[in-house]
Amino acid sequence: HWREALPNESEAEFSSRLADDLEKLILAEGPETIAAFFGEPIMGAGGVIVPPAGYWEKIQAVLSKYDILLVADEVICGFGRTGEMFGSQTFGIRPDIMVLSKQISSSYL
Repeated sequence: HWREALPNESEAEFSSRLADDLEKLILAEGPETIAAFFGEPIMGAGGVIVPPAGYWEKIQAVLSKYDILLVADEVICGFGRTGEMFGSQTFGIRPDIMVLSKQISSSYL
């Protein structure tokens, strides 16, 4: 579900809170039960939502800590839509896997 920044919370603080929430969820479920985290570099559900500053860096750190794969869903922001070839490059994301199927199947190449 969508989370909002608290009043007077900076983007960096918001990102840290989201990363902390992710880590708490991983620990509650058991890291050994989680294979991968799927995320869009820029969220398309509910509008075009750009992540807060530092979000992906902090999320990646949590995932790496628990050896959970990061899957970048590049369906809406791949192939140059963010100024880089992929949204992952724009945000410094180092995905283990990238999903690009819509662009390829829709003859975007």
